[in-house]
Amino acid sequence: MAEPEHKVFGKPQCQPISAFQDITGHVLALKPEALSEEFRTPENQLFLAQKLLGLNDIAGKFLVDGVKDQFSREDFLGALDPNFLPDWAIAKMAAPEPVHVRVFQINRDRDTEHRCFEPFEPGQAVNPAIYDEVYSGLVPSGEPEAIFQQFNTSPPPLHRGWSMSPSDVIEANRTHFYVDRFGFQEIGFDASLTQKPEGLRRVVMIEPGLPAYSTDIAPDLEAMQRAVGGLIEVTYPLDDEHAVMVGNEEAKLINMEGNRRLNGGVYAGPLFIIGDDGEGGFCSLTDEQIAEYTEQFAVPEEITMEEVQADMRIEFHAW
Repeated sequence: MAEPEHKVFGKPQCQPISAFQDITGHVLALKPEALSEEFRTPENQLFLAQKLLGLNDIAGKFLVDGVKDQFSREDFLGALDPNFLPDWAIAKMAAPEPVHVRVFQINRDRDTEHRCFEPFEPGQAVNPAIYDEVYSGLVPSGEPEAIFQQFNTSPPPLHRGWSMSPSDVIEANRTHFYVDRFGFQEIGFDASLTQKPEGLRRVVMIEPGLPAYSTDIAPDLEAMQRAVGGLIEVTYPLDDEHAVMVGNEEAKLINMEGNRRLNGGVYAGPLFIIGDDGEGGFCSLTDEQIAEYTEQFAVPEEITMEEVQADMRIEFHAW
């Protein structure tokens, strides 16, 4: 057997797993022999423990590319001493966690106070009853300025409103911010008094680089196309006759970012899982389906554009 090209981590760089009361959240080093020969490099040894399965198995993801897997305790050298953690791994571990936010905009049909697009006035009491919830989901940062920039340059696919403007309200980290002409005002805001359109479908949204999350989508083709950034494609990769996955049928052709690996293939671009009513239509997912699919796709995966392109299956037939 050929020696690995790069020097791999060994026991001297590790601490025994038994030294930790809870190993989840720690970076473990796999034994080289637990990996296929072509993957016996230091980068592929690093495994982020995320869940204990019984007494002997550890589930998690490879730190280098986010691929989920599980191994026996015996497959690990131990927990890597933080002093030996490479810079690239430190950067991945330090990356901010996505934040669940909601965005509210004034419904002009209920705006009897004529507050839409108006700046915040000192002492103003913001009336949540004139607001609609136009977004609920994950974003990379919970800072109001970062959220404002995202919603005005690259809004999330299920945003139902207009570009973020004065009088909008952002909910992040259980705090509400009024979007002013210059900056943001922290306010008291009872979001339970806001409204949403009727007939929304509950779905699980899966975006590249983000954990899956539960949200709502309008029950029309335009909303579905906006959610995936183009023409929709319905596929059936799930072991569930009452749920389908919807994506962009041209995602790989237009170089959308790799999203998830599933059943030996690669999905690119934004995806969402929606219920199948059994009569050729869509319906909301059940609570059980929401829990199952947010768990199944909880860990984002890093997929190179080369891997996305390699997964394209284009066949030419002579006529």
